[in-house]
Formats: sequence, structure tokens, C-alpha cells
Amino acid sequence: PVVHFALNAQDKLKILVVDGDPQTSVVQSETFFLSRALNPAGERDSSLFSPTVILPDGLNSATLDGYQVVMLCNVATLSDGVVTKLQNFVRQGGGVLIFGGDKFQPESYSQRLSQILPAELREKKLGPEASGEKVGKFDLVHPALQNLSEGTLQESIKSVRVWGYTRAAAPGKAVLISLANGDPLLLEKTVGSGKLM
Repeated sequence: PVVHFALNAQDKLKILVVDGDPQTSVVQSETFFLSRALNPAGERDSSLFSPTVILPDGLNSATLDGYQVVMLCNVATLSDGVVTKLQNFVRQGGGVLIFGGDKFQPESYSQRLSQILPAELREKKLGPEASGEKVGKFDLVHPALQNLSEGTLQESIKSVRVWGYTRAAAPGKAVLISLANGDPLLLEKTVGSGKLM
């Protein structure tokens, strides 16, 4: 017997990367290394990931329908229109990753994205300048981190030092990576059929 079925195959993961601190030198931009990690050769067919980099102003007019993930990299604040757009995007199955930085304003995010954030964001904290904070625990069961279960990779991650981060209030089970001092470094929340990290 012959069986026919339809398979919806997606060959590329389209990612919208928002650069919150563009520089005149491309290498110094917030998104240079992230974009290269996603698509090292920078060619259209060389990677499973297809990143498109825009500036924060472009997010106001950007249509998110064609993307599976939006990455906000050191974006200071979000307008009302962008907040609504991101909330709808996540609820409908999109993924949003928020990376802090020196321009990032945690209080603004906590107020504007309170419905979809995994925890209230608090003050920025700088770790000890000489050594930084060490990575303490990470959830190797989580699909995003399970490839890090090999011993050498675990040791490599635990050797990472963090000199600055944004603190979060009582995130509970949302913590995927935490520092040795107990502060969360990576949080996740499922919102509708999407996720925010």
C-alpha cells in the first residue's frame, strides 16, 4: 500500500535581531558576534539560521509574521506599539530572547512587558571586577541546553565569568541558568504557544 501525507518542512529559522547599540565599526556592534554565531559564513544557504539585523527604530514598522524568533540586544526601551506587537508574537507561537546591556532599562521592561516576562526585572549588578561571578547551575534537561551535557562543555560553561547582569525578583522554576551566588542568568516563560527568554 502507498500512503501519502503532507509535511510542512521549514528549511530556515528566520530570526529578527534588533541591535540596540549600533557602532560605526561593525565588529563593535551588539549583534556582530551573535549574527556570526547564527550564520558563520554569512551566506544565505550556509546555515539553518537566517538572521536579519535591524535598529530599534525599525522594529516599529517591522512585520514579525515571517520570523520565528525576535532577539532584542541591548535595546533600551520599547514603544507601546512594539510592546503589543511582541506580546501578540509570543502568544501566537513566536520566540523572544532579551539580552541586557548598558543601554537596557530593566524597570521599563518590567512595567511594559509584565504580562509576558518570567520575573520582575530589577537593578543592574556589576560582579567583582577581578574575577566576575561564576556560573553555578544550568538545566541540562531543557531542550535549549541539553546539548551541553558533555563533561567538557559543562566545565567550559562553569569557567565563564559574568561581570554584569540584571537581577530578577523570585523567578521560581523559570530559571534555566543561575550564577553561583543564586542570581538567575537565564529565565524562560511560556506565553500562549510561544516562549520568552
